Amino acid sequence: MGVVKADLANVYSLTRTRARLPGHGSLVTLCRHAGFLGYWKSISIFAVLLFLNGTAQVQLQSIFTPDIKLIFMISICDCGCHWYFSLSLSSVSIRTWNFRIYHRMIPELCWASCCVKLVRYCMYMWLPMYLNQALNYTPYQAGYLSTVFEIGGVLGTAMLGFCVNRFLQGRIIYGVTLALFGSTVFMALFQYTGHMGLMVNAMFMLLAGACNCGVDPYLSGSITAEIGERENAQAATSGLVNGFGGLGPIIEGPIVGWIADKYGWAGPFYMMVGMSLLGSLTMLKASRIDQSIRKAQFMGTLTSA
Repeated sequence: MGVVKADLANVYSLTRTRARLPGHGSLVTLCRHAGFLGYWKSISIFAVLLFLNGTAQVQLQSIFTPDIKLIFMISICDCGCHWYFSLSLSSVSIRTWNFRIYHRMIPELCWASCCVKLVRYCMYMWLPMYLNQALNYTPYQAGYLSTVFEIGGVLGTAMLGFCVNRFLQGRIIYGVTLALFGSTVFMALFQYTGHMGLMVNAMFMLLAGACNCGVDPYLSGSITAEIGERENAQAATSGLVNGFGGLGPIIEGPIVGWIADKYGWAGPFYMMVGMSLLGSLTMLKASRIDQSIRKAQFMGTLTSA
């Protein structure tokens, strides 16, 4: 809502303080003054409003130009909710949205980010319980041993950057692809060698964490920034990839709980192996697209020279 207040201040020559919206300036208060107070007693509607308010503050200010006129008009009916958005966008903003939707590699990065975060949060939330119940470690041992996965992620981030610059000539997308293939292999080996003792478990957990958690900063940081820079849409690209990747942690809890209850502890690990493989395949496609773009840019440089 800060975007709305800033624009109102520009139009009516008001300060930000004087350009406050009715009440506290939130969507809930705005709708209350519009006469829809009775509908906001529902916790689900209130949660949706908080989500939209936070999204508007974080995303819109970094994506749109200052001349945006954004009006939220919320109409509530007994049969459901209808949302109307009136947007006045400059040509730069329209081009930004088209870039976000249609640019190549963005869907692949979104799905890869979702798979990586899903696997990471599965291990983060369920690994101690798996070590305790399936591999018969004590709660004390399971708690400490589960941290090896995250330690691997810290080491993997640094090592991946070094290997990409040292051996792959800076091709970070290709490096992330190889790392995700490694995550698939090490995750499967961790499942198959679970009975072999503490040292073997710790080794494969460390390697799986390095390959899985190590790619997350690159997927949500340098790669998206590099793609967005081509169209001057770094914030838009990073926000889209990170936002879509956030679906993984949302759905992992119910899915893992259902699979573990129905198929035992082996089921969630097969699922994580499958999700790691899916992420690596989507990144392989993104790597091929990136290679073709680089080749076209190189040919264009030779032609212009």
